[in-house]
Amino acid sequence: MDKTNYSTNLTEKQYGKVIKNFLETKIRRRKHSLKEIINAMFYPVKTCCQ
Repeated sequence: MDKTNYSTNLTEKQYGKVIKNFLETKIRRRKHSLKEIINAMFYPVKTCCQ
């Protein structure tokens, strides 16, 4: 996944304080981090799928 820094991306502080508490963070192999997936979901929501 491209790690471009979009204005819609969460900061580490935002992710750690809010989002991480709602996700299952058991240790397992993932191709993409959960933070990257959340950022990918926020992008079209914030930009209205332009």
